[in-house]
Parts: sequence; C-alpha cells; structure tokens
Amino acid sequence: MKHLLIIMLSLVSIQLYGQDSDLDYLGTTAEGINFYTKPSYVKVEEELFGQYKIWISGIINDEDLQSTQAEIVTNFKNDKLKRIYTAKMLYYVDCQKDMLDICRTIFYDKDGNVLLDNNSCEYDIQYSDVIPDTLGESIFNYTCKVAQSKR
Repeated sequence: MKHLLIIMLSLVSIQLYGQDSDLDYLGTTAEGINFYTKPSYVKVEEELFGQYKIWISGIINDEDLQSTQAEIVTNFKNDKLKRIYTAKMLYYVDCQKDMLDICRTIFYDKDGNVLLDNNSCEYDIQYSDVIPDTLGESIFNYTCKVAQSKR
C-alpha cells in the first residue's frame, strides 16, 4: 500500500511539472534561437493604457550553438558569452499603441549559471513600433491575445 501511494504521488508531481513546463513556441531568430513562452508569463504593467510585460525563453538550436555563441559574443563584446546556452528576455508591450521594447536579457550557461544580466530599461522604456512579419510581431500578438483573454 505504501509503495502504491508513493507511485501515485510521483505520477501526480510529474503531471503537475509537465503542465507547468508547457511552453508555446513563438518562432526562431536568424541566429537559431528558438523563442518560447506561456500565458502565465504575461503580466499587467499598466492595464488602463494596455501595457504588459512578458518573459520569453530563448533556447539555442544545438546545430547552431557555436555560430550563435560567436555572434552573441561579438554583439555584446563579452567573452563570458562563449558558454551561452539559453536566455530569458523581458519584453514590455503596449497593446494600444502597437509598440514593444526588450528591457532585460539574462544569459545562462548549460548548467543554468548566469553569465550576464543586461538591464537596458532601468530608468525608461523606449518603445518601438512593431515591425510586421517579425519575431517581435509574434511576441506582440501573443502578449496582447493573452492579456485580452485574461480580462
């Protein structure tokens, strides 16, 4: 009986973990980084003005790992990023004005250690127009759709 209870609790915890880790695919960058998120990552920033924030998970395709790492090192001029494996990005989205901004990017190595935490909106959010047919538009559409469904 005791063993049956342990097995049942294990199955319940596995199912709960699986539900929590279900991510929605948003797209892939030209560098080979897959973007994922989930509805619970969408948070209200200023509902009256239609402003929300959303966390995005970026996972580098294994086949593009070395070239993507090299490109990120060049862009950020930081050799620590040679070991980048994943990233988390915080976007701010203005659903009323069709604008967004990426405000924070945290880069992680394969073991989950933080390599760099880049906060570009510490004092001010610099919204930009959403460019059609881009990953930014996918992030914008997803955020606004989820925000609308939560009202």
